[in-house]
Amino acid sequence: MMSTTANGFVSKTERLAYLEQLLSGKLPAGPATEHLLTRLMNPAVRGPFLETLLLQPLPTIRDCVANLAATGDDRAATVLSPLLHSLDEPVVLLTIDALRRLGSPAARPALAERVTYDQRPAIRQAADEALANLPEEAVPTSDVAQLPLYAAYLTAVDGAGGQMALVARQWEENEIALFHVI
Repeated sequence: MMSTTANGFVSKTERLAYLEQLLSGKLPAGPATEHLLTRLMNPAVRGPFLETLLLQPLPTIRDCVANLAATGDDRAATVLSPLLHSLDEPVVLLTIDALRRLGSPAARPALAERVTYDQRPAIRQAADEALANLPEEAVPTSDVAQLPLYAAYLTAVDGAGGQMALVARQWEENEIALFHVI
């Protein structure tokens, strides 16, 4: 397992290693691809990885996105969907194309959002065409397993009468995800 920084985010070295692995075009079904996709499902890993990816030249981004989609794994839709919010139109268009090729129903909500809210006509049209090619069945939300509970905390009531609940769930062996509930 690669190193993480003190704040739980992956190091720049790990982000670049994931990028290099994706660019190699050698993502056979197996433990290496499984590990990569599992790590990228963690928001603390996915966010910095995508930030690093967006700093790359467009051909590098295109190859990386295409290789992720080529895995055929539904988790790739979750990893790629944030790229639909890029301000760079070519990045959004190549992501839409990759999600269309992936063919995962998990991409439907993100593509539908682009059809409804994106101001750029080319993006709306491409997202609409991609939606037409995706299977209709929705991803079951009730059957999705929650991460194991690690701890729950309730803050004291502050001077304004506010209070916050925090839930910590264990992502992997040494990684914790913290959620603000109220």
